[in-house]
Amino acid sequence: MLTQNKIFTTRKYIFFLVVFFTSLHANYVSIYDPKSEELNISIKDNTYIVHTEQKTSYSYKTSDGLKLFLPSFTTEYNLAILRLNSIGHINIYLSMTNSLTTDKLLDVDKSNVEFYLTNYKKKNQKQLDFLLKNKIIPYKKVTSLSFQGLNINSDINKKLNKWAYFTFFDKFDEENKLQGLVYSFSMKLDKKLVDSFVIDKNLEIVKHPKEASLDKIYTYLINYNKLSSYKIEKKVQKKEASKKKPKRDLKRFTHMKEFGYEYQQKVTSNNLEEKINQINKLIEETKFSQGYIEYMKNYSNYVKFTTKLELISKELQKELNSKPKDSCVFNINDIKEECFIKSDYFNKYVYFSIKNSILPSEEILEKFGNGKIFNDIGKYYFEIANYRKSEIYLLKSFIISKDSYKNRPAYNLGILYNFYNSDKFNKKAIKYLKLSDFKEAYFNLAINYLKGIGVKKDKKIAKEYFDKASKNHRK
Repeated sequence: MLTQNKIFTTRKYIFFLVVFFTSLHANYVSIYDPKSEELNISIKDNTYIVHTEQKTSYSYKTSDGLKLFLPSFTTEYNLAILRLNSIGHINIYLSMTNSLTTDKLLDVDKSNVEFYLTNYKKKNQKQLDFLLKNKIIPYKKVTSLSFQGLNINSDINKKLNKWAYFTFFDKFDEENKLQGLVYSFSMKLDKKLVDSFVIDKNLEIVKHPKEASLDKIYTYLINYNKLSSYKIEKKVQKKEASKKKPKRDLKRFTHMKEFGYEYQQKVTSNNLEEKINQINKLIEETKFSQGYIEYMKNYSNYVKFTTKLELISKELQKELNSKPKDSCVFNINDIKEECFIKSDYFNKYVYFSIKNSILPSEEILEKFGNGKIFNDIGKYYFEIANYRKSEIYLLKSFIISKDSYKNRPAYNLGILYNFYNSDKFNKKAIKYLKLSDFKEAYFNLAINYLKGIGVKKDKKIAKEYFDKASKNHRK
C-alpha cells in the first residue's frame, strides 16, 4: 500500500511540474477568428449561427493546445476534433484556465461518454457545469473528441463569456505522438440578446464584409473581450438604479397563458375498462373486509353483493369486447396524420410539438387548428421572440374563439402589445386587456392607469382595477 501511495504521489508531482512549466510558456491556438474568411455566420429562426471548419492539418508541436471562446448568449455549441496520423492514444485536459492544478482534476470513468456532453433537457450530462466550477475534465484514449452543449438555458449562458482550453499532454511522451488535428466548430446565439447587447453597450458597428444583416453579430464577436467589463458595468448600474428607485416598484405581468393539453405515451384506458377495474377491485376489497364473526353473519349478503358485481363486470367486459378498438389513441412514438381530424388527438399532438419546439407545418395548422391551439402557438412564438408570428396566431385565436375562451388570447394580445411599449401598441394593449377576465389583466390595467401608459393618468380608475384584481380568482 505504501508503495502504491508513493507511486501516486510521484505521478501527481510529475503532473504538477508538467502543468507548471506548460503554463509558464503556454501558447494556445484559437479555434475561430471573427475576422477570418473561414468563419461563416448566418441567421435562422431568430438565431445567429456561427460555423468554422479547419480543413488543414494542425500540429501541436509548436503549441500547447487549442482554446475556444464561448460568449454569453450562446444557446448551443458543437466542437468536433479528429486526430490524424497518430501513434497510440492522446490525452486531452479540458479546462477554463490554462493554469491547471491537480486538485481540480476530476477522476471520471473513461467509459462514461455522456459525462463529456451537456444537455440541459436531460440528466447526468454536466460537462459545462463542471467547467464553470473550474474543474478539469480529462479525455483519455480517444480517436476523436466531441465537445457539445445543447439547450443551454439563460441561467447558464449568462455565465459563459469564457475561454475553454484543450491541453494536449501526450507530446511529452515520445512513444505517443499526435502529428496533426482537424476540427469543425459551430455555435448558436440568441439574436435578440446579441442585438440588445450591441445597442445597450453602444458599440461602434463593424460592417460585415458580405452581409449587412450580420453587422451586429460581427460587431459582437469582434468585441467579445469587452463582455466582462459590460457585465460589471451592468451590475453597477443596477445597484445605483436600485438606490434611486422607491422600495416598492409595481411591475406589470409579462407572461402569457396557454390552454395546454396533456399527452401520454401509452394507450389510455377507456371508461369501460376503468369501470371493470373498479368493480373487480371492490370485489377483492369486500372479501374478509370485516372480522370473521361479522363476516359469517353477513355471508349471504356478501354472496348476493359480490355475485351481482361479478355479473355487472362480465356484462361490461362483453360490451367492451364487442366494441371496435380506437386506432386514434395518441402515442408520441406513432403519430398518425389520418387522426388529425379528431380534435382531441390533434390538440395533444400540437401540445407535444410545442413542448419539443418542432411545430407542425402552417398548412396542417390552418387545416386542423382551433382557437386553443392558435393561442398556445402564439404564446410559443412570443417566448422565442418571433413577435410577428405571435401576433398573427393570437389574433386568429381571438377571432375564432367563443365566449370565455376569448379570455386567454385577449390577455395574451394585451401582454404582447404591452411588450412593444409604444403609444400605438399601449392603446391596443388596453383594448384587449379590457376584454379579458384574468386578475393579471386587471392588475396590468391598474398600473397603466396609475402611470398613464396608453391612457390618461387616473388614480381612481387604477384603484378600481386593483380592487378587481384582488377579488378575481380566475387563473
